[in-house]
Amino acid sequence: MAITIAPYDSFKAELFGGPTSGEVPVDFLTDTIKIALMLNTYTPALATHDFWNDVSAQELTATNGYVAQTLGTKTVAVATSVATADAADPVFPFSGPKTWRYAIMYKDTGTATTSPLMWLFTWDSDQTVSTPYTLTLNASGIWTIT
Repeated sequence: MAITIAPYDSFKAELFGGPTSGEVPVDFLTDTIKIALMLNTYTPALATHDFWNDVSAQELTATNGYVAQTLGTKTVAVATSVATADAADPVFPFSGPKTWRYAIMYKDTGTATTSPLMWLFTWDSDQTVSTPYTLTLNASGIWTIT
């Protein structure tokens, strides 16, 4: 099972304070960062989806134990001119079958229209799980900037 990860275009601008003057950038360490699993019918649009309200209707339903997970133990480190962001592997506590193909990492502001999308995770095929599922993040970090 291969997983690819790609940034939403708007997140690239968030790294510099946002695409509009006066925006509050994403602070990976102190903001509430969540990962939500998306239906296999979700159609990614990295260039045009920018906030949670663009995609929230495609999140898995809150049944069989599913709930979006808040990232914990977040870190940012710099070594040999490489910045790395990482977090603990999120665990989705499924109690019955759920099927997804995508996950979205986003900053949760509490308001869908102001919660910026960050990263899209794409599995190479649909995933169906009935028991707790751990999303194993890359041991070298979720992402790096060189």
